[in-house]
Amino acid sequence: MVDTTPAADDLPEGVLETVAQRLADLDPGADTVVPLTCPYCRHAWAAALDVADYLWAEVEGYARRLLHEVHTLACVYGWSESEVLAVSPARRRYYLEATAG
Repeated sequence: MVDTTPAADDLPEGVLETVAQRLADLDPGADTVVPLTCPYCRHAWAAALDVADYLWAEVEGYARRLLHEVHTLACVYGWSESEVLAVSPARRRYYLEATAG
């Protein structure tokens, strides 16, 4: 079977814009744009928010913080990783604060 799908560059001018607008109309949540205003000069603009990138950055940040907590508490108290993770987040924060002096 031969693929007859035209390349994006082969489409008539304006087709991609029309398709993008139609997709945005069909699923308004798919393209998240955040309106922003500078509090000092009142300049306004819109910025695209990539929800997947934002979520992944949050998950990665949480994982890195958790690894740091495990490392610190394991070094200070001699606990294993599973022992550190068995402690509630609130207690881990307390122990981390206690290690800081």
